[in-house]
Amino acid sequence: MSLIRTATLKDVEIIIQLWKEMMKYHSEMSPLFYLAEDSEKYYRMYLVNSLNNPEVLYTVSENDGFPSGYARGSIVNRAPIFEKRRIGMINEIFVLPQFRNSGLGRELTKSLTKWFNTKGIEYIELEVAWENKAGIGFWKRLGFTNFKIKMSRENDK
Repeated sequence: MSLIRTATLKDVEIIIQLWKEMMKYHSEMSPLFYLAEDSEKYYRMYLVNSLNNPEVLYTVSENDGFPSGYARGSIVNRAPIFEKRRIGMINEIFVLPQFRNSGLGRELTKSLTKWFNTKGIEYIELEVAWENKAGIGFWKRLGFTNFKIKMSRENDK
């Protein structure tokens, strides 16, 4: 049985372990995801600050008491040139491999969209790594569509 709940400071270690798994997954796709030596220290500070921020929501999922995934959503203020200035941003979602294809990712997303609704957010964005074909397929199945491409390259030396 899967339980999804709002994360608290008691969940910091659980989220950090899940985040490290997510980053390992992404670093296998691209060296742009390689972590700095002190990344855990900085993510911990970021996480603690986020848990105290009313414009950010972390949720964690548990299956029979075992941590199985987490999600992070935030409210973002866009430039005043845009009609839709306050939008929801799905920053992170990760489900451990043994719990994938069970509907858990969909439920984590639903927990964020419900929270966005309580904040009056009508539009949601996210980024997904180009190499993450499973992730792209997941988001498309949930109704997300492409609207821009983020590109990168190494600078000339």
